[in-house]
Amino acid sequence: MNKMKTLLTTLIVLTITAIAVVGFILAWDIFDFSGRLDRFFNTDFLNGEEPLYRSDIDIQISSSMSAGVPDAERAVIEGFFLRYFASLGSFYREDISDYFVRQCEDELIDGLALDCEISAAKSSEIDLSYSECNIRYTVLERTTDRDGSIKLSVRCLILFNYEGLSVQTQQEEEHSFVLKTEEKELLIKKHSSDRPARLSAVAALDKVLAEDGFTQSDMAYTYYSPYIKRAAENFSANCEELRQKISQDGMNEQLFEAEYDYNREAASEYAENSSGNSAKFGSYDENDVNFCSQCLFAGGIPMDAQGDKLTQWKWYDYTENNARENSGCTLSWYDRGRFWTYATENTGFGLVAQVSEAAQIGDIVQLMNGEEPVLQVIVSRIGYNESGTPAEYFVCTDKQKNLPLSLLGADSVRIVSIIGYNTANI
Repeated sequence: MNKMKTLLTTLIVLTITAIAVVGFILAWDIFDFSGRLDRFFNTDFLNGEEPLYRSDIDIQISSSMSAGVPDAERAVIEGFFLRYFASLGSFYREDISDYFVRQCEDELIDGLALDCEISAAKSSEIDLSYSECNIRYTVLERTTDRDGSIKLSVRCLILFNYEGLSVQTQQEEEHSFVLKTEEKELLIKKHSSDRPARLSAVAALDKVLAEDGFTQSDMAYTYYSPYIKRAAENFSANCEELRQKISQDGMNEQLFEAEYDYNREAASEYAENSSGNSAKFGSYDENDVNFCSQCLFAGGIPMDAQGDKLTQWKWYDYTENNARENSGCTLSWYDRGRFWTYATENTGFGLVAQVSEAAQIGDIVQLMNGEEPVLQVIVSRIGYNESGTPAEYFVCTDKQKNLPLSLLGADSVRIVSIIGYNTANI
């Protein structure tokens, strides 16, 4: 009888202990005790509640607001931007979770993008820190859902100077925020943006999820952690591989001859000073290839209506036209895949180019996600380390000016070296 009582008591104790342990683990995740402890130990109680790790980077934020956007919503947006860009400037990771609802997947993705950018910048042989940053943003649209959530569409212009680069760097971005009141505090429920590093972080995360047969829609917040870690590791490995490519001599064996040289300096100057949204050449939703084509044209490469539909390159108006006449446009002017085909296959009249392992100013680089080109850029400057070896390609698109290629993130890159052009079918 006593043995039965002892056994029963033991079972009860073990059951209660198991329930307590499971409850503690769930509570740890649900109430973010890890983050709370981190904030507790990083708080200076003698001087208020400001955490000790707050950056001293000078972030200037200004806005051109649509009518009717309350201060509380502006404070959430500006607080997020302040933490994010202060982190990038100082290489010290600010806590952005304060601005998100509890267990928000987009907070993890933004954190992944931020960690990847900081890691890439820290590992560069060029000083990619900055001490000042100017953020100008405009609320393009504000709507309210039936559940009270607020959706804000925001356009940003970010201006700063890397310590290791004498020219200003500029980024234009589109952000979408969904704000929700949680425990009487307005917080970010959802966030997305077209910032290249964030798009690359999403692609890296999707890739590691797919390796195990999952998509983001299959995942809950508490299961993201190992995939976030793997995605960050892949991003870092790709960054290191790119840096090794950049460190090559940059002078490739020239495989072809051209009648006339390419004016690299003119192309670079156009890249740094043009938005690419031109009345002369039109504008597209994905405008990066159109922009690069404009840069090549500014560098002296003539429009080419001499070949077939795969080896023509022209833009006179939006109408697609593969006839051998100076009107309409061809896909090669604004489509990544078709531009690659033209650049690597054209002979005779027009562009002379080759595939290369390293780039010079004015060359074209396509960032790849697997076999798909996801962004096309032009090299505007090259950063050299103390020994005089190339260490960074600074690149331009219609939205980014003089941004380090390694911070954009990609599985791989492919480089088109521009040699010059012919005016006869030789």
